[in-house]
This record gives sequence, structure tokens and C-alpha cells, in this order.
Amino acid sequence: MNTYNHSYEDMRDVMDALENTVHALKGFSTLLNISLQNAGGDLQHDTTGISILLNHQISDLDDIRRGLQVEVNAIRKSKLVLTSPRHAASVYGLPVATVIGITRMMTGVGLESEGDTSPAAEEETATNPKQLRDDIIAEQLKAGVSEAEISQAIGVRKTAIERVKRKLEADELPDGQSPDQTAVNG
Repeated sequence: MNTYNHSYEDMRDVMDALENTVHALKGFSTLLNISLQNAGGDLQHDTTGISILLNHQISDLDDIRRGLQVEVNAIRKSKLVLTSPRHAASVYGLPVATVIGITRMMTGVGLESEGDTSPAAEEETATNPKQLRDDIIAEQLKAGVSEAEISQAIGVRKTAIERVKRKLEADELPDGQSPDQTAVNG
């Protein structure tokens, strides 16, 4: 008997595998339902019941996956040493929104900014997560960190880093000059 054994790097891999299993089972359910309706023979009159039974199990599995994700996030948050994003921001000279965004990207845990509800504080924490990620990537590229190191450290695809790099290069060009003109005029 051949058993399928797979090791997972981290909990994210486990959750992705579980989500992929749910999607695969949904596809199988659809395929089975169509097959039974078209060529089910004696089972054709039970197609609806079989479909309901399988879809109920898939729904339960998806609910379990979502529940596990909530629990994993709670465990991560309870283990997180950083409890004061404002303190960390002041220590490292970063905006609070950057500390919160980095924490969210690296751990999946969202932190609250400690009660400051002034308009300036709300604007600071309302940063677009994608823009925040791009800003972090740009800072690291400017500091000379390799694309591979950035990709591995913050868990983003190299294509996202390359996009930020192209934008940085375009921003550094003289006004009105395209990257193609730079290559020609070099």
C-alpha cells in the first residue's frame, strides 16, 4: 500500500494544503454529480442525496479550516513579543503603521495602535497594506539587499519585488525621459 506522506515547512503550508483539499473535493463533487446524472445507472435516482452528503462533508472541512486559522492566529498573537507598536516605532524610528504592517506581513497577526484615535493617528494606520509592502521592499532595495533575500524575508514573490525595482528605476529618471531613452542615451 502506497501512503502519501508530506512534510510541511510551517503552518501556512498546512493551511494552504487544507484549502487545496477543500477545492479538490469541491471539484470531485461536481464531477461525481455530473457523472451520476449522465451515466449513473441504478445510482442516478440517488444523485441528489449523494451530492448533498459529499457537499456537507466538504462544508464541514472548510469550516474546520477556517476555525483552525482563527486558532492559529490567536496562538501567534499570544506568542508575539511585540505588544506595543508605538514603542517599537519610537525605538526603530519608524511610523507606527509600518511596524503594524511589518508585523501583519511577517506573522499574520494584526496589532492595534494603542488607543490614539486622533485623525493623524488614524491616517497613519490606514496605510494601504500593498503600498506599505512596496515601501518596505523599496527601502530594502535602496539599502542594497538582494531581491532573493527580500523575497525570502517577507514572503513575497520575486515578481512583486521586480515591479517595485522597476518603479524605483523609473522614479530616478530625469523628467520626461523613458527607461528606453536612458538605454539609448546611456
